[in-house]
Amino acid sequence: MSQPSGSQSNTGAFTGLPSWAVALPLWAGARWLWIAPMAAGEVRYYCGGSAGLHRSSRAPAMEQLPLATAYSVVVLDHRSATPQPSWWRLLASGLEPGGVLFVCGARTAGLPARIRSAAPALRPSEWHVIERSQDADWRLRPATGAALKLFDTALQPPLSLGARLDEIGRRWTQGGRLPCLPVWRDGEAQ
Repeated sequence: MSQPSGSQSNTGAFTGLPSWAVALPLWAGARWLWIAPMAAGEVRYYCGGSAGLHRSSRAPAMEQLPLATAYSVVVLDHRSATPQPSWWRLLASGLEPGGVLFVCGARTAGLPARIRSAAPALRPSEWHVIERSQDADWRLRPATGAALKLFDTALQPPLSLGARLDEIGRRWTQGGRLPCLPVWRDGEAQ
């Protein structure tokens, strides 16, 4: 599965984030944190909230992220680094109860089970996908055939055969898809 390009968005609260960031509900969180681990261990991160983008910075490792105050939305953009088992408990501690963590990057078999075993407070959902719609807007949807059919036929105007073939070709060849696993923080589990 191809991944969306790393092109940066330059609009509003999403300055500096990938263009596909608009598909995630950062606006829903009073405080949000976007984490992008790099292959060498360094971490780029962005903190924001209802007043827009507050700051972007770097940390030498995941353990140095600003997690003293809990966030209602956290995004782990792991396209440049493989998630480590130690990250899940750390991320659970920085996510407020009822908050959501979006794990975006390569779809890894068994990842939901590894998250649950490392951090019992985290509850992975089913895989979703971030993709471009026919009008070039980014959207988040469940990664199922039924959801694709609903979005492509019932919620958008029907496509001609040529437009439908163009849509299918663009979806599979131009880097317009990124797997994303929504994970909720349970307030009961520790």
